[in-house]
Amino acid sequence: MNLRLPLIGAIALAVVPAFASINFSDDFNAENGGVGQLNFYGLSNWDVTRGSVDLIPDPNYDFYPGNGLYLDLDGSTGEGGRIESKQTFDIHTGDSVSFSFDWGNNPGNGGNDNDADVYFGSYLITHLHTNDANMPLTHFSIGGISPGEYSGKLIFDMAGGDNQGIILDNVCLHSQAVPEPASYAVFGLGILGLVVRRKRA
Repeated sequence: MNLRLPLIGAIALAVVPAFASINFSDDFNAENGGVGQLNFYGLSNWDVTRGSVDLIPDPNYDFYPGNGLYLDLDGSTGEGGRIESKQTFDIHTGDSVSFSFDWGNNPGNGGNDNDADVYFGSYLITHLHTNDANMPLTHFSIGGISPGEYSGKLIFDMAGGDNQGIILDNVCLHSQAVPEPASYAVFGLGILGLVVRRKRA
């Protein structure tokens, strides 16, 4: 009889969704040996699929001192950069999802108009716009329970091309499967069974 009680706990663990969690983050600080570089294409977690990006600070520019390395999405080739994550991410119905990044502005030309779109696959997450030469590094975050199944790459797509663009830092994507209410109930029975077994032992 006691042999059945631990089995209930095992069943409880089995019914919790088995999807792997996503834990992706990139602060760019380890890029290029920690040294900034204009027109940098060798990002560890991203492909530059159009234009170029600058890895800042370099010897001449540091718009946000004390924040380590970050990207200017409008590199120094006269064409706005587009970066896509090398990894494709799978998000499942019912997952608890959070996505965030920090963004700012290259203050060149007294605060030129800068625009960029942020995508997950083909889904537009947000549009970024600024013309503030003194814009602080600003945190963007979005999250919730996924209403469906999604698969895609993270994409930051800079418009224009005047070599002074939107700044990007501290990109994070996290997801975790949330057990269904029935799973919690069975899990609770499993725990209760283990407690009863201990009391009888």
